[in-house]
Amino acid sequence: MLFPSQVPLFPLPDHVLLPGVTTPYRVFEPRYRALVQDLLARPEEERWLSVPRLDERAQSDVSEAFATVATVARMTHCSPQDDGEFHILVEAIARCRLNECPSEHDYRLAGVEPLPDVEDPTTEARLSRALETIAHGVFSLATRVGDPIEDLLKVFAREPRREYLLYRLGAAFVHDGEDRQRFLETRCPASRADLVIAAIADVLAMTQD
Repeated sequence: MLFPSQVPLFPLPDHVLLPGVTTPYRVFEPRYRALVQDLLARPEEERWLSVPRLDERAQSDVSEAFATVATVARMTHCSPQDDGEFHILVEAIARCRLNECPSEHDYRLAGVEPLPDVEDPTTEARLSRALETIAHGVFSLATRVGDPIEDLLKVFAREPRREYLLYRLGAAFVHDGEDRQRFLETRCPASRADLVIAAIADVLAMTQD
């Protein structure tokens, strides 16, 4: 994949965007309205940005540090509102490392470094076993809660890319900001699958009679 060399940043407190997930955002702060306007001035395929996690203690102070492991993404849809806000859709593409660089804008900029998975000879076998365990857990949940889990069953049926499958399952089951950031930063897919298994086990425990 050809990554952009630099992206504007839309950091959000305790929010982690995962690859393979499309997420809506309401953009209302002036600096981020300007970011969206700048993206709209570019060709659709070049509307890159990143939404790194901003520590929840940072509140609205844009000088605070953000998580440098994040996701490079594209804005795929934008609906301008009468009050000047924007409602946008962001498609998360791949994990990256962000290196902040000087910005002439009110919003921040960062250089982008790809951050692919790191695998060892045991990864394939571990991952295959983990995916079987995950599938069993998801189907067990489906028998208990019914309709709310139907979309996850469709994910298994329609998502052939195991990398995105794990991320989408993580988006569904890993909700705590720190846990979700750790999930994103885990570069071994089998270890990432283990985190999904643990999260599903917690949900199964809560749904027991």
